Amino acid sequence: MKSIRISVFRRVLLVIPIYFYLSTQPGVTQQSTLSVDDQFAIHAVANPKISHDEKWVAYTVRTTSLELEESETRLWMISTNGGDPIPMTSKGYSVSNIEWSPNGHHLSFTATKNSEKSQVWTLDLRGGEAQQITSVDQGVQSYTWSPDGSKLLLTLQDLEEESEEEKSTAEP
Repeated sequence: MKSIRISVFRRVLLVIPIYFYLSTQPGVTQQSTLSVDDQFAIHAVANPKISHDEKWVAYTVRTTSLELEESETRLWMISTNGGDPIPMTSKGYSVSNIEWSPNGHHLSFTATKNSEKSQVWTLDLRGGEAQQITSVDQGVQSYTWSPDGSKLLLTLQDLEEESEEEKSTAEP
């Protein structure tokens, strides 16, 4: 038992000087700092939603432009069997709240386009462009499909509350 302790102790004593030697060598353990440009180059992937048939995953990717001082979140899909990701929305959208329609033929999402209020959009996966299906003055915060896919339940902000918020954030 005593010989095992001595053996472990010798190994520790051998490793410590090697660690300190290597840590002082240039390029061995130097860590680069994360620059502002590096932070803006990061793409944030979020909100994965698996299709009902489990063949596709829809998700969002947020990118930020330092030059334009804005960010956008686009909708993407990828097959669960692998392959290249497919962009489902063009630039200019800012997407959130992804849902598969009950029949699985459409992807729906809330989006702002060109700084307008958030609305619900659908995208027919059999082809075509995204179609806006709501037009609500205060914008849509969230939504859910009815089980048969014939209706949407919307969550909206009260127009009076929105007016109060606009007043409180207005510049003097």
